[in-house]
Amino acid sequence: DPPYTLVRNPIYLSDLIAAMGFSLCMPLPGLLFPALLTVHYLRLIRWEESSLSAAHGTTFQSFVSSTPRLLPNVRSTFSLISEIRHLRIDRDGARYNALYVLFAPGLLVSSITGEFFHAVLIGLPGVADWAYWHTVKGLSHPPKTEVPS
Repeated sequence: DPPYTLVRNPIYLSDLIAAMGFSLCMPLPGLLFPALLTVHYLRLIRWEESSLSAAHGTTFQSFVSSTPRLLPNVRSTFSLISEIRHLRIDRDGARYNALYVLFAPGLLVSSITGEFFHAVLIGLPGVADWAYWHTVKGLSHPPKTEVPS
């Protein structure tokens, strides 16, 4: 289901898009930030894929062969469009993604105005809620039963 029909790692893709926006607000060496993050994520993804392949075997291998790793392609984009009706965003999903919904436009405004404060002002509510929500979930008691992946 979407967004995993677009790329196998949509959260990492979102992080890279935000990092590119953030780099627009930095001096020229800031362009290294998204490049270094990409290198980090590609290494992390290889480790994750090895673990997932061991745990899920041919099911995961089928997913790997049909879905791009990090950057969408034409086929995955059309697949996302045709499957978008299956996208469901629950309360947790909305709160997790508020970080990007507010921070990315803040970075865009900041890159236009040359004032990083604009990114902070626009994005801070999303960042604060993301940090709060992750802290609450991290400190809460683990569920008594786990949902199998």
